[in-house]
Amino acid sequence: MRLSKQITAFFLLLIMASVGARLAIAADDAKAAAKKTFGDDEAPELAPQRVPPLVIARPAELGETSMSGQYHFYLGTTHAHSGFSGDHAKSVADKLNHGVANYDLHQPLEIFEKAKANGYDFYFMTDHSSPEQNPFYKNGFTDEHWAITKRQAQQATTPTFLALVGYEFSRNTDPDKGGRGHMNVLNADLWASAYAKGHTFDWLYDWLQTQQAGGPVIAQFNHPQMPGNLVAKNFNNYKGRTRARNEVVRLAEIWNSGEAMHYVPTVRKIWAIGWKVAPTCGTDVHGPLGLENRRLRTGVLAERLTRDSVMEAMKSRRVYATLEPKLHLEFTLNGVMMGTALANRPAGDLKAKVFVNDPAGAVPSKVEIYGANYDTNGGATKTVASLPVPHGQKTVEATVAGGYDFYYAAVFKEGVETPRAFAAPIWMDDN
Repeated sequence: MRLSKQITAFFLLLIMASVGARLAIAADDAKAAAKKTFGDDEAPELAPQRVPPLVIARPAELGETSMSGQYHFYLGTTHAHSGFSGDHAKSVADKLNHGVANYDLHQPLEIFEKAKANGYDFYFMTDHSSPEQNPFYKNGFTDEHWAITKRQAQQATTPTFLALVGYEFSRNTDPDKGGRGHMNVLNADLWASAYAKGHTFDWLYDWLQTQQAGGPVIAQFNHPQMPGNLVAKNFNNYKGRTRARNEVVRLAEIWNSGEAMHYVPTVRKIWAIGWKVAPTCGTDVHGPLGLENRRLRTGVLAERLTRDSVMEAMKSRRVYATLEPKLHLEFTLNGVMMGTALANRPAGDLKAKVFVNDPAGAVPSKVEIYGANYDTNGGATKTVASLPVPHGQKTVEATVAGGYDFYYAAVFKEGVETPRAFAAPIWMDDN
């Protein structure tokens, strides 16, 4: 009997140690995410935050369509990592494997399956493509692992879940004076190292234009920082925009990892500089740990849940960012869909219409519509309409003043003072 109790106690200790190690890995990943925002010396101590299971209040509304009836609403993430990312591989090595990397742990398939079980419609795996950074990155992001990620994405995809592949082009140093920052490249066939000589953002913007043969390949500014700081991850102050480059760079994270608002003014600045990008949410989860606790989502309006259809939606910027994981949002001006860059500026006032509904039960309280100008035209932003959302109503409308360079919408919910979602802008020019 005593031996049996000792054996039981031993296995309980092993289980507790394993759980502790997993929590430590999740905490390490959270700290790494915080460093992107606060810097290495100011990153707060973060621990994984558990949230209640997601309950769908009105399941029948999950399949509702856009105002035109043409598009469905799909919600997922454009930014996540597996054990092939060097930072997560190091956490696993330090906490579970005596400092030795184990790339068989937390492979993409495991994470895709967990995302599927937690209600994601689509999930991009975007591991760091910087093998020169250190041995964990070198042995993690390889051609073999790139092929494995693609194969496992195909294996995980079903009619109700879409697994997708990209990579994070992460420039943490700047020997070429081409800027620091992390940029996701989505739907790529080939990958490129962010640490190779000459691989600046100018180089990436131009190279990606040559990589479109297999379908849209688009790029996203990740956890962007304000221009003006020489060592900030601000993509060389967002310089170098051309219309051709903007055909590739279509997205920017307005939220990353959590609900803090610090990226919102940066994205507004990116718009004012002239980049025509749709706002997104990147969960930026490293591995499977804590995936179920990240509720922020990128929403797309697509005809169906296929790679071609979702990538076409992102290329067209029919995209919104939301902190409510099942929120449906659509914004139009004069019947023109969000994300559109108009060939000709319309004259006079504009008819704005917003559709907003949350089948999971969050109650939208109001919609604000903003008009804004490019920096070259003064950079001003103004709330041009503030529209209460009556209970039980899904659409609100307003006539808004013309004369701005672009317009976008934000959604608020009852009991929260800050926005819960942003729709992609509609631009009055196509330059």
